[in-house]
Amino acid sequence: MVSSTPEKAALAGDHIGADTRVIASAIASESAAIILMDPRWPQPDRVLCLRSGAGWVEWGSGSGGTSWSLIDDGTGLGVLVSWGPAEPGASAVNVTFHGETTQVPVTNGHWVWIVEGIREDEIDDPANFEWVS
Repeated sequence: MVSSTPEKAALAGDHIGADTRVIASAIASESAAIILMDPRWPQPDRVLCLRSGAGWVEWGSGSGGTSWSLIDDGTGLGVLVSWGPAEPGASAVNVTFHGETTQVPVTNGHWVWIVEGIREDEIDDPANFEWVS
């Protein structure tokens, strides 16, 4: 199902209830990571969405804190996503990866970071996380 926003695409997925809500999201140019929580679940769920010609579609989901998903078989490039609960009092986290720093806001006590164009052999490259109060 194609949706107008990645959040709507994530909320249109299976096992979504009336009380399911978005607790954090990160949108890149062609992909987005949406963190959902529902009172019936033991922990939040990460949903990866991709931009389609007409909007956004759900690509997959999982509960792990860091994941990589192959997006383009031809190039071998994918999307790297990391997320989790924020440190108490943090308003953001600065993530430095491959020499580029991105400031990721904390929403609802969680953060989520996404980077596109990553090869599978790069997923364990060092990333530095610095909390911002």
